[in-house]
Amino acid sequence: MKKSAKKMKTDASVRSLSMMTACQSDDDDIPMPQEVSSQRVFDFFKEINAVPRPSGHEEQMRQYLIRFADARGLRHAENNGNIIIYKDATAGMEQVPSVVLQTHMDMVCVAADGYAVNFLTQGIEQEVTDGFIHSRGHKTSLGADDGIGISLVLAVLDSKMVKHGPLECLFTWDEEQGLEGAAAFDSGILKSKYMINIDSETEGETCIGTSGGVWILASMDYTPQAVPAGYTACVLSVNGLTGGHSGIDIYKGGASATKLLADFLYSEKTTRLRLVSINGGQASNSIATSATAVVIVPEDNAGTLVSLFESYMAEAKTRYAATDPAMTWSIGAASDVQSYMPAEAAELLVNGLDATPQGVIERSTVVENMFETANNIGIITTTDGRWEVVNYPRGFDAAKIDAVSTTISQAFSGATVEFANPYLPWNADVNCALIAYTQKSYQGLFGTPLRYVRMGGGIEASQFALSYPEMQIVSIGSNVFDAHTVNERVEIASVERTWKFVLRLLGNIGEVLK
Repeated sequence: MKKSAKKMKTDASVRSLSMMTACQSDDDDIPMPQEVSSQRVFDFFKEINAVPRPSGHEEQMRQYLIRFADARGLRHAENNGNIIIYKDATAGMEQVPSVVLQTHMDMVCVAADGYAVNFLTQGIEQEVTDGFIHSRGHKTSLGADDGIGISLVLAVLDSKMVKHGPLECLFTWDEEQGLEGAAAFDSGILKSKYMINIDSETEGETCIGTSGGVWILASMDYTPQAVPAGYTACVLSVNGLTGGHSGIDIYKGGASATKLLADFLYSEKTTRLRLVSINGGQASNSIATSATAVVIVPEDNAGTLVSLFESYMAEAKTRYAATDPAMTWSIGAASDVQSYMPAEAAELLVNGLDATPQGVIERSTVVENMFETANNIGIITTTDGRWEVVNYPRGFDAAKIDAVSTTISQAFSGATVEFANPYLPWNADVNCALIAYTQKSYQGLFGTPLRYVRMGGGIEASQFALSYPEMQIVSIGSNVFDAHTVNERVEIASVERTWKFVLRLLGNIGEVLK
């Protein structure tokens, strides 16, 4: 997207584009009167963006969905934190196969450096620039992943004009941190043979495979020690990195702020620094854009530390010039530092981070611009005599994921290492009836073939493929750029086309029986 100083008001911009598309449609199979225009998609997106929904804290979103269903007389149910809303077939569609429309409630919450926001109580403010919706001032992530998917489904449920068979609309929780909602969902509840997952982030593609992964927490408790006489405290910061989705953007080779700081701490042996704390990253599946470390150093060595850090970061700036052009750093005095981390705890942390891979470990030989295995050091925290490191390895081969996980576990040998939310790689049957129907529908609507891709980010299709082995699953979506960052944005025209595609899929779903 080319940035422009000219900005438009969100409501007016979205409405004018959607109405134009509705009037200009040449789709003979599915009429596009005003009532079936995409405007309701954008209305719902603005509504749900006012609802706080960080991963693991979807309570308010659940209540929103329940109120939505009740207001329209739609049957709904809750299963282990997931919400299902049912809608009967429209007239003449009662005999076509039922379909699951599936999205997730949660979003990755990331804020710009220095921007104060409480994602547990505050929603996302949005605006439009040059045909894209993004957060106001690019201060936070947008939540288009998967807020746009939710909005598309809600618009279907809300409409009296959309043609469809019986629907089971499933909204899961905590997809972003490990597919927890999908994993907790009881098998046997869904009766449909077909599922349309609306969580892909590139229009014109359908996902036929996703990486697997596991969430790894390394931690250690320690007793802080008093700062000895003759030492001074310094704070080292790295900021302004590009970041991105650790499953989608990691192949680009950008820097991780936490890894940069950790590697400097590991390499610096001459100034006799001692670690007080290191903190960085905002989400396990988001590449860290900023990190801060506090150290103490003998007063006579403070100048040397400054010089070494400046030199180290200048080299990093050159090395990552293409991927992280806005990288900045600083080093200065820290105040009110009373204690530091004992040597054993500090060495285990720093040595472990140095031995932990960050970024692409092995590139794919099958798919361009994709990894075979990768790892992201998502979050590092130091609080109240305890440090924690969250790693998120991914891969397309279960054995290779296990091998990376073993490397990480061994790197932190001596600390407590816990594994959570494991999920397996998923590969779809491209010859199944649903994928063939989806391909036919897309080509008929837009005149170009639907691209088949494998995704580095996990989607819940992998979990449902295990829970419902007979179910055919396809994944589609709109163009969402820079997900999980403050630059996250969704293309309005792409949402328009995706809405039209969803209408085509639902309206002619009986074709899969032919």
